[in-house]
Parts: sequence; structure tokens; C-alpha cells
Amino acid sequence: MSGNVRGFIWNRHIRLISWLTWRRTVRGVDKKIEVSCTRIAMPHKNVCPYLLLLPIAIGLAYANTFQTPFIFDDQINIVENDSIRRLFPLSNVLAPPFGIGIAGRPIVNLTLALNYAVSGLDPWSYHLLNLLIHMAAALCLFGILRRTFLTERLKDAYGGAAIPLAFACSLLWAVHPLQTQSVTYIIQRCESLMGLCFLLTFYLAIRGWQSADPQRWHLAAIFSFLVGIGTKEVIAVAPVLLFFYNQLFFPDTMRNIIRRSPFLYAGLAFGLLMLGILLTGGGTLSSGAAKIIFTELDYWRTQPEVILHYLRLIFLPQNLSIDYAWPIATRWDWSALLSSTMVAVLAATALLALIKKLPIGFPAVSFFVLLTPTSLMPLPDAAFDHRMYLPSIVVVIILTMAVYDLLNVAAKQWIRNPAKRGSVLRRGSCCLVILAGVSLGAATYARNADYGSDASIWADAVRKNTINSRAHANLANALMWEGNLRSAVVHLYKALEIETENAHRYGSGVKYYEYLRQRPTYAKAQDNLGWAWLQKGNAVEASKHFEEALKVDENNAIVLAHMGLALQFQGKDAEAMDYLHKAIRIKPHNPDIRVNFGATLRLQGRPIDAIEHFQDALSLGPDNIEAHYGMGMALHQLGRESESAGHFREVMRLKPDSRMAGEAAKRLIKN
Repeated sequence: MSGNVRGFIWNRHIRLISWLTWRRTVRGVDKKIEVSCTRIAMPHKNVCPYLLLLPIAIGLAYANTFQTPFIFDDQINIVENDSIRRLFPLSNVLAPPFGIGIAGRPIVNLTLALNYAVSGLDPWSYHLLNLLIHMAAALCLFGILRRTFLTERLKDAYGGAAIPLAFACSLLWAVHPLQTQSVTYIIQRCESLMGLCFLLTFYLAIRGWQSADPQRWHLAAIFSFLVGIGTKEVIAVAPVLLFFYNQLFFPDTMRNIIRRSPFLYAGLAFGLLMLGILLTGGGTLSSGAAKIIFTELDYWRTQPEVILHYLRLIFLPQNLSIDYAWPIATRWDWSALLSSTMVAVLAATALLALIKKLPIGFPAVSFFVLLTPTSLMPLPDAAFDHRMYLPSIVVVIILTMAVYDLLNVAAKQWIRNPAKRGSVLRRGSCCLVILAGVSLGAATYARNADYGSDASIWADAVRKNTINSRAHANLANALMWEGNLRSAVVHLYKALEIETENAHRYGSGVKYYEYLRQRPTYAKAQDNLGWAWLQKGNAVEASKHFEEALKVDENNAIVLAHMGLALQFQGKDAEAMDYLHKAIRIKPHNPDIRVNFGATLRLQGRPIDAIEHFQDALSLGPDNIEAHYGMGMALHQLGRESESAGHFREVMRLKPDSRMAGEAAKRLIKN
């Protein structure tokens, strides 16, 4: 072969190799560029101390909650909830009874069943799980914020302080006293568990977008969302906010966003379908099943003032209440107009910021989107603190970032040396976070003390709103339980006075009773007054109050049982048994009804039959002093004095300062 030919072939060979090498290089570079657009390096340096410090701080703020008793809606959703008594069959646990607050919320019911399996009706395990849920939510928030501050959009402004900034926001939110209702009030686990699922869905979705293999992260995000669907309906807004977040911090066209994460968005859509099935099939009081005595317009007119109240509580967490009894605005007065205008301006500003793709636009819009379900769907109560569990995150983030920016500006203006400026900024920020964290944590600890007993939390509610009939009625109930009958009666008459005044304003005749039928407080106050007269030995007067209660709530099992006992004291045995049998059919596992049934049978001279009901009551609650007292009396009737004495001693141990304990002591002396 000639030299020219060999040279030609050699040159062509070299060119081919060069071309193939260039193609591989370009493809490799393209691949690296594509991955770098989604994958962000996450430095783990110094993260662990923050991950340890955050739950420790939360634990200290809530250290005094473990013996907080069941209060308010805990009674119907936990104490009287038969579906949590056994873990199996699981189908029963995942189908909570219709007509209670957790109807249509199977995941919450499952967690309550797990608690019941651990500690029965001893509240410590319920509080422990609530606290762990809150800690987990704070850690998820920390992870979300840390990764968000390190995105291309925010890295230049906040990347250097991503970890301490994320910690500060998470800490100040988690120890804020506004969260106490979602953590300390057991049944509001609905809110905190939904919040955890919401935040976890966000965190896992972000991890997927920042990963070369997003599918496993997005599968976990879908699972978290589905768990949230079975927890509380508010999580329905998560897909909308997740899309806004995706578009702002991982920008692209709407079509490409969906194409990049089709698995994630398809799973979220499936979750929304499941929520629709739960709402139509399961029903829940908070999804509108409860009776409402005002119009939708009245409710919407009221919400702007409520939203401004929520915002004030974040800045100044004073006058928190378990029950605001917020008045419904029935007309456009100056207060309603001013509140609506202010909220409209804030919402419009937030939307404009999001449209202009400003980073602050996402949290600002999120605040209003998160409040949309409870602000647009009319609910029996216009305001509750637990509804701010997630929205309060947004405000805390905006405030914390604003303070950080102000400190940065001040430091640049007054300190020329960059090294010294950074040191002063770190120390100043640290001092502010410690000061705010300790202040908020102390306020949370103090607020938790208000939940120390039924009487203390309702006395607090009455102090903050003296015309709150429900607070008066619930305080009276707590005082009666403590043996303070005189004070209880005062609050009961006050509750009835408020309710009847409101009913007269609503209308007369049929309209009057229509209003009262939709107000459970009236029947409860009448029932408790009847019980007070029964304790005073006046069964005839007691019957009148029980009759009034049954006029507006004829299937109230507790009132039916009390009426049966009152009739027994009047010697009307047959009528008494009719009422008691009806009560037991409605609520066969209610310990109070069992005690009343047992007491009636004992008075009829049937102690053996009575013992069966007292035993049922004690199996439901071993510390039921009325059941122990009734058991002691029935055994005494049978001449079984040693067994009787054991139950009387138990009454004295459980409640040594009660009237029953005094009676029990007398029986022991006689024996």
C-alpha cells in the first residue's frame, strides 16, 4: 500500500475517533447538566446538633402535658368511642361511627385504637403520641426549609445560613403557644397528624425533584398524602401548593412540570378521588354534617375578622381559648367591612407576589390557601386555634426571614469588616432565636397548665368570654364532678339564660325550639341541672329538667338514663326501666349509663343484676368512682362485706375529698 493511501486511511481513522470521543463528551456533559438542574448537593455538616436540639426544646415546652385529662370532644371521640376498644378486625377500626368528629377519618381512629391497646383510657400514651407527631412535623419542616434555602432561587441570599435559618423557623413555630390546642388537646391529633402528612408529602416530593431517581421518593410522597387523606380533609390543598412550589423553585412550563413528575401528580389526583369517596361515604362533623343555624354568607362575612384574630395571636399569643364562641356577623357593619377590606388587600398582595414569581409569594399565598377549607365551608364554630397549625408556619417563616434580612442590612451598614460582620450577625441572630424560643416555650408551658383539668380549662374559657354558654355548661359539669354543686348550679343557670335569650332572638314557638335543637349546650345544661336536683334529693324537680332536655334531644342516651333514675326515685319502676333500656340500646358501652342502670336495679332490690352493670362500667374505666361506690353498695346488700369494703376503699383512694368518699368511709366504719 502506498504511503499516500496509508496516510489518508490513518487521517480518516483519527478523525472518526475524535468525532466519537466528542459525541461521548458532549452527551456526558449534557447528562451532567440535566442532572445538575434537579440534583442539589446537600451539605450535612452541623445538621445533627440541630436535629437533636429541636425535639428536646419541644419536649421541654410540653413536658407538663402527660397527665392532662380527656376534655371536651375527647369524651365522644375517645371515651365513648366503641370502635377503638379492639384492634381487630381492622375493618371496624377503620370505620369510626357516623356522627362523631372523627367519622370519615380512619387513620386517626386507628391511632386512637393503638393508644387504647397500650394504656386503655389512661391519657399518657395519647399525649406521648401527640407529642411525637408534633416533633416529627417540626423535623419535616426543618428539612423542607433547609432544602428550599439551598435552591438556585434562594441560595445566594440564604444559602450560607440555610441550616440555622431552617432551625429558627422550625423551633419558633413548634414551641409557639398557638400550637397547644393541636398537641395538648388529644383529639386535635386530627390537625397535627394531617399537618405531619402534609409536611412529609412536601419533603418527599422535594427530595424526588432533587434526586437522580425521583420515583422512590415520589412513591413515598403519595403514600404520605394518602395517609393524610384518611386523617383530615384540609390536606386536599396540598397538590395545589405543591404545584406552586414546583413552579417557583424548580421553574419550567406547566406542561413540562407535569411531564417531569407524572407519577407524583397522578398519585395526588388519586388521593383526591379517595377523599371524595370518604366524604360522601363516611361523613364527618367537620365536613359539614353538623347542624348550622346561620347562612353561608354570614359565615363568610365573619371569617375575615377571624383571620385577623389568628394573625394577631401569632404576634401576641394572649387570650388563647379552647372555645371562643365567636359571634357570627349577620350584617355588614363597619367592623365586618374593615376586616374584609384588610384581608382582601393582603390576599391580593400575596397573589400579585406569586404571579411575579417573587419567593415571598409562595408562603403568602399558602397562608390563605391553607385557611380556605375552614374559611369557605361553613362550620358550626367560626374560630378554633388548631386551624392555624399549618398556616402559622407561613407567618413564622416570613417574620424570621424579614428579621434576618434586617439584621443583614444593619450589619452591612455599620460593620465594614466582612469577617467581623459575619461573627456579629451570627451571635446576634443566635441571641434573638434563644430569647424568642425561651419566651414562646415558657408561654406554651404556662398555657399547657390551663389544660391541667376540665375545670381549669373551662374556667379559663369563661374568664375570656363571659357570654360563652358552652363554656359555662362545661365548667359546671367539671365543678359537679369535683363536688362543687353550688358553683356548678350558678354556671348552669347562666348557660341556660344565654341560650334562651339567643333562642328568643331567633324566633318564638317552633322557631324557638328549632334553635335549641341545634344547640347541644341547652340539653346538656338542662340535664346537669336535673342531676343537681337529683343529688339534692328532689327527683320531681329533676324530672322537669330532664324532660326539657329530651324536648330538644329525644335520643340523648345520658339524659334518658338520668330520667330513668329520677323516675325510680319516685317509685315509677316500670317507666324507669323503659327509659334505661332505651338508653342502653343507644349507647351500650357508655360507663355512665351502666352505672345509672346498676343504681336503678339496686334501688329496686336487685343487687345481683346491678353488679353486672357496675362490672361492665369498671371494665370500661377501672377508676370510675361511681361504679366502685355502686358496686360496694350492691355487695353490701348481699352481705359480702369484705368485698364491699374493697370498693369503698377504692372510692376513698381515687377521690378522697368527694361526697362519695365520705359516704364510703361511713360504710367502712359501720362494717
